[in-house]
Amino acid sequence: MEVLREWISIISDSWGVVTGPLGALVALLAVKVQGWLQRRARLRQLTRIASEEAIALCVRIGGQSDPLPDVEHYLRRKQPNIRKILVYQAQGDRLDESTTAGRIIEDLREVIKEIGKGQLTEVHLFVSGMIVYPIVLGALMGNWCPVVVYHMRASEGYVPLYRLTREWLQGNKRTTCALAKMKEVQLITSAGKEEVSSPPMGGGQEQR
Repeated sequence: MEVLREWISIISDSWGVVTGPLGALVALLAVKVQGWLQRRARLRQLTRIASEEAIALCVRIGGQSDPLPDVEHYLRRKQPNIRKILVYQAQGDRLDESTTAGRIIEDLREVIKEIGKGQLTEVHLFVSGMIVYPIVLGALMGNWCPVVVYHMRASEGYVPLYRLTREWLQGNKRTTCALAKMKEVQLITSAGKEEVSSPPMGGGQEQR
């Protein structure tokens, strides 16, 4: 590993001397090798973590504050059996662009696939920032092991919000009464007249 890193450093330093197509090829090769080394190290780390019985996963996409100190504080007090936190933080000003979104989703999918190969009994998921990215993690990982999803309350810090299991994801029977009903709303027609909204899906009157 160290030899390869030194080799990459030499190639990178040579970029200031080598010009033309050959220089571009050397630089591209250096980037490719560096990316391969980083990916191999990341997968090795994920494999080690997947051997744990229970882990915490902290996912931050954007946002102004670092959630990790609060996550560590909560785990020390409430989940002392968890010894490792897997942290994914994506920062930048282009997080809402499709190209960046694709890279983030690929990163998260890679994490899920690798930790799913282990013998995990439970994942404690802490998310912050843009929830459009990590919100799918709980549902996907719930196919392998129970996932406890946490929410940050201003007055209390992190609190467990819900727990996903394979049985729940694949089940058909509700265990609670409905809080609200889905409605179907028609868009404005080309003639400029607004269609009347249909009754709530499922029929019947809404509960007051």
